[in-house]
Amino acid sequence: MMSIHGIRSLVLVGFSVLALQASAAEVSCGEIGKGEFESGFTELRDLAVATNARLCQSMLTIDSDHEQRFRATMLDFSSSARKILHQSFDTNKFKAVDQQFDYFELSVAGLKGDFNVDALERLNARGILDTELYFDRNDVRSTIGQNLDAACAQVAGSKKTYSGCEAAFKDVASGFNAYRDAYNEYRYSKNEEQLAVLSAQWDKFLTEARGQTLLDVLVTTWMHRDYYSQTKLIAPAATQYFLLRPQVVYEHAGGAPKGDKDNVALAIEWAGINWWNSKLPFGVSIVSVYVDAANQDSVATGLQFTLDNQYSFGVTRRGDETAVFLTLDLIKLFQEKRQQLERNKSMILTVDKWTK
Repeated sequence: MMSIHGIRSLVLVGFSVLALQASAAEVSCGEIGKGEFESGFTELRDLAVATNARLCQSMLTIDSDHEQRFRATMLDFSSSARKILHQSFDTNKFKAVDQQFDYFELSVAGLKGDFNVDALERLNARGILDTELYFDRNDVRSTIGQNLDAACAQVAGSKKTYSGCEAAFKDVASGFNAYRDAYNEYRYSKNEEQLAVLSAQWDKFLTEARGQTLLDVLVTTWMHRDYYSQTKLIAPAATQYFLLRPQVVYEHAGGAPKGDKDNVALAIEWAGINWWNSKLPFGVSIVSVYVDAANQDSVATGLQFTLDNQYSFGVTRRGDETAVFLTLDLIKLFQEKRQQLERNKSMILTVDKWTK
């Protein structure tokens, strides 16, 4: 799925506008190396690393299924991690494992809203004689007696040899807790500046680019489907596309009979493209203009040019006569930022589903 992806950036437009520092800013889930999480429980660690990436990517796909998908990923991880640990620790002797994972899954099931890293609890193991196993916010700690230290020295799931259960379960926790690392980095640290830049670019797009109908947004998103399907936050695409767009124009036809030279007319923009974010924003479209006037053809076809995203003029031919016209972007004039934001968000998600 897309990831904000341009969705998250779309809902973070509240950042103050900064001077744009990059023409193609993006926020992605960083590469996660297995070596960063030292643990003898390699299967558990690899599972956590994979879950880590899935959770981070879920932050970049904010849609109506976000909460359900987030919880499902967490519960799937917990279930798989529990099975891995069952292979290493006898469930009859190490009841602490099931006790803590029962708590973790109940906690995950109750998660709601805009999740943050505090929702991703750490597994902990510590003790002097007996070992206490617990998650951060669990008031109930499970005890693993020192009489089980010999059973913890060598276990099937790890190639390491441990001095006792505290050392073994600290290594378990090290592998397990890898699931929350990239989410933490995304949420609070490395990407903060880039998020502000992205927010500024989306704000510039919503403020300065040409207004678009729902069909225009759909076509633009489709044309940029590979770009918008990336699992990272990205800036708006540099070009807009237009299709079957109605307009009102003011036309002057110098060769028309007196009284028919100047008209307010209806027009349709058959297809067009606009480079909205170039140094000199420029667009070109194929248009037809309809005028109900005597002694001349009703329909004229030609080209429309748009400068700086707002000044549009065109040249058409009606029979042997040449006409020029001016037009205002009425769609932009009456379109609210939030409406355009929601259209872009909806179309990105729609096209993403179509292309799967």
